[in-house]
Amino acid sequence: MNQDIKNLIGLTYEENGKDYKIVGIKEVLEKYITLDVEELQEEKISWNGKLLVDIGHGGTKTVNGKAVRDYGAENSITKMNEFTWNKDFVENYLLSELQKARIKYQIVLRDVGITKLINDLNKAAGKDDIILSFHLNSGVTTATGTETLYWHTSTKGKKLAEIVQKNLVGALGLANRGIKIRRKPLNSEDAKNQRGWEMFQKTKVPFVMLESFFISNNNDLRIGTEKKKELAKAVVSAIKEYIK
Repeated sequence: MNQDIKNLIGLTYEENGKDYKIVGIKEVLEKYITLDVEELQEEKISWNGKLLVDIGHGGTKTVNGKAVRDYGAENSITKMNEFTWNKDFVENYLLSELQKARIKYQIVLRDVGITKLINDLNKAAGKDDIILSFHLNSGVTTATGTETLYWHTSTKGKKLAEIVQKNLVGALGLANRGIKIRRKPLNSEDAKNQRGWEMFQKTKVPFVMLESFFISNNNDLRIGTEKKKELAKAVVSAIKEYIK
């Protein structure tokens, strides 16, 4: 049997919402081959908690005395913004994967500022829950890669960040920028590097922020958009690994 055909064994694929694995080759003819496949059964999740989903930005902020919608960072070429990208990712890709894995979840959307969002998250959080905050990075157009943030004294947050980072990098194949801490700023200048630190400190369950790629980088944005499905599966895989 041709070695290339043998390499098909062990590969998985999705069809009609179900996952299958190729376990053997039944017949090889000139124009087609017959595969022996088995349906992959979703492992049962025995977790008392749920995932709280924070889609970054989306609320209102005050600019020059006026309330304006905060869409986060924006790509200068495509005009795609952080909130819109992540809202589509969560609603049209992540939720179906969570449902398939039987992982309970709740989306908590930002209304106005961070203080109310923190209160809303804490009100929704049970003792076994985790929070994933979905953002996209921004910088110079050459900046690229994936990073995951956690509160510097949280051992559970660090563990979750490490697992999430590993899975995101595996799905996207972008530069691994590692896990990074958030802490209380030392002064107003330092605060620029610790944006959002209050969410990490004041949420009462493990809180991790995903900066999956740089929306300011056209190639990162292209890859992230092409791999939304893989990214959703990676997030679910990370949750499963964390709660084992």
